[in-house]
Amino acid sequence: MNDSRARLEPLTVDISEACRLTGLGRSKLYELLTANEISSVKIGKRRVIPVASLRRFIERLTAEQQRTV
Repeated sequence: MNDSRARLEPLTVDISEACRLTGLGRSKLYELLTANEISSVKIGKRRVIPVASLRRFIERLTAEQQRTV
């Protein structure tokens, strides 16, 4: 298999995987979704979270915290 293909990351993850990736609990993740801090997409009956949305959220938090230091 091509190396670039082996390193592809998913475009979206389900709620439990988003929790695992971020270290957040389900309740906190749902709070962030409700507050539009993280976006989600509904595909059929499944709600998935774009990995890019998780990255932007963490990058935004990191930038905000670096400004306050």
